[in-house]
Amino acid sequence: ALGGFTAAGRAPRDVVTSTNRALCRNSDLRRFVTLFYGVYNARTRLLTYTNAGHNPPSVARRDGSTERLTTGGMVTGIFEDTSYQESAITLEPGDRLVLFTDGITEARASSGAEFEDEGLLGVVARHPGNVQSLIGAIFDEVAAFTGGRLQDDATVLAIAIEASSRGRTDASH
Repeated sequence: ALGGFTAAGRAPRDVVTSTNRALCRNSDLRRFVTLFYGVYNARTRLLTYTNAGHNPPSVARRDGSTERLTTGGMVTGIFEDTSYQESAITLEPGDRLVLFTDGITEARASSGAEFEDEGLLGVVARHPGNVQSLIGAIFDEVAAFTGGRLQDDATVLAIAIEASSRGRTDASH
């Protein structure tokens, strides 16, 4: 969906600003859109990003600490003159970037309790292995929490930063 706005060298904040303006000018849509947009340089391991009202992705560091990627602005498609900030973070070998939709964190148990960010971060902390097993563990724990009933879309994308000198990544969704 962002393909028409992306170009080599364009800053994430500029891509999201252009996307926001286009959504606001399309009166037929009448919708807002949350999104996270980032550009990763595998050589420098630098992720430059902006977050437009989306669930803040989590960076799970090799040492067990976590960081949330919140820099950005409000959802797109509401106000045409909205501006977005961007930030950059270096991803080190052994780090994992976990992106997700609210269908994960807002999944409800029969009691009405939500899985929440804490539930997701707990799964990430307990599963330091490869991203395929992490994603499986997230969906297993959400299913156990909800009794197998998801009320919304549930998507997870996880990227593991490898120690390769070429900066290769391992991704799954």
